[in-house]
Amino acid sequence: MKIEIDTLSIEDMMEFSVFYSEAFQVESDVKLMESHFPNVHSNPDYLLLTARVAGKIKGYVMAVVIRDFVGDTRPLMTLWSVCVHPDARRLGIGQSMLEYVERVAKKEDCEFISFITGQHRTSAHEFYRSMGYDLVRDKAGIKFL
Repeated sequence: MKIEIDTLSIEDMMEFSVFYSEAFQVESDVKLMESHFPNVHSNPDYLLLTARVAGKIKGYVMAVVIRDFVGDTRPLMTLWSVCVHPDARRLGIGQSMLEYVERVAKKEDCEFISFITGQHRTSAHEFYRSMGYDLVRDKAGIKFL
């Protein structure tokens, strides 16, 4: 099975909307996505990746380089929306996407990659551990607005 990692494009919005809906069980407004996409896509600190198998989107990750200006000023990377379609899990898609992200993070001289994952996502926890990530139990905060 060949996995192709590529940058998400505006032409992908309809297919991506269906993928996102099936993978996250969340509906998306394609027109709204298309209107916001250029602002995110044009920012070089955003990495929007799809993983395709047989030409179909089966995985997605958004990673963002966060640039610091204090201390040693090294940037960091944070992962958002890491997802593999339910019918394509455990086929190496997540691994391929994260390896790609890690190469970009190293090229950008990022100090580390961080992410947040839900406590109930135990299979995701296993995956991240298998990729060498530590799941720390530090205090984290979030406030939904």
